[in-house]
Amino acid sequence: MRVLAVSADRGIAPDGTKGASIHLRSILGALCELGCEVLLLSRRLPAEPLPFEVAPLDSLAETLREFRPDLVYERYSLGHESGLEAAQRAGLPFILEVNAPLASEALLHRPDTTGESDAEVEARLWREADVVLPVSSALEKLVTEARGHHRGVLRLANGIDPRLFATLPARSPTLEAPFRLGFLGHPKPWHGTRLLVELVAELANRGIDAILRIVGGGPGAVDLHGALAGRGLENRIEITGALPQAVAVARFAETDLALAPYEDMQPFYFCPLKVLESMAAGVPLVSQQLGDIPELVGDAAILVPAGSVPALADAVVALLEDPDRRRSLAAAGRR
Repeated sequence: MRVLAVSADRGIAPDGTKGASIHLRSILGALCELGCEVLLLSRRLPAEPLPFEVAPLDSLAETLREFRPDLVYERYSLGHESGLEAAQRAGLPFILEVNAPLASEALLHRPDTTGESDAEVEARLWREADVVLPVSSALEKLVTEARGHHRGVLRLANGIDPRLFATLPARSPTLEAPFRLGFLGHPKPWHGTRLLVELVAELANRGIDAILRIVGGGPGAVDLHGALAGRGLENRIEITGALPQAVAVARFAETDLALAPYEDMQPFYFCPLKVLESMAAGVPLVSQQLGDIPELVGDAAILVPAGSVPALADAVVALLEDPDRRRSLAAAGRR
């Protein structure tokens, strides 16, 4: 089967280190392993070879004629509908992967990047795609409402490649400070960065010797460092910067527990990769009772009420003082 993949987001480099790049690369790589011939059209070209060919997005019409795909698979990007239109003109099935309601997300977090027509384009994509793959139950509900029916809607939660984690050594929980609290990824406003700042400050007030390790980078990490420095806590944060995925996983696996905090937002439409990767890495996880997170983690994490810094701090302290509990959570997460 020939799959023409489309990624129109300028912020997603096919060979990049952030979660969206890793997810795109992993999905298309898995299709290659299944025997598909995959060609990705992207606004950004990779610097290194990938398991699939990558061509410029502006070659869409020419590529359709020459590649002759069996279907078009697009990762939904804000305001982009030429993939849908090209598939319809060619009579090809159009499959749309949806990771967020980008029109409303952009309006809230980056209003300078969105235009008046983006919400209309989003509704059209969700309505006219042959198959829509939302990654969460909240997105499934939004897509179904836009279509007016559930036909062609298949919720497919995010996942991980277990091969990346299989060789990580089991780490014995320690009672020796300083403890390292891991956050995996490039922090964004919706990742609960305010909660991370408040948590570090609260732990310092309680006399807990803990350091926040950001396994990632970007402007959000810089802002986190600045916020902690403003409280005299600049020695309580480590930032690795962007790392290759395998290196990032190994650095993260060295932490004593993982944090995946979020503000109390509704609807909570995420299917957080950092939650899944924390469990796969064998790092005991503290996250929050939001959206699909309870379904994702089962009994393999401690979940606290969303947005509550005291509850978050209580859970972190209780785990740091209980190495046996950390060991059991780590094992449950790996399973």
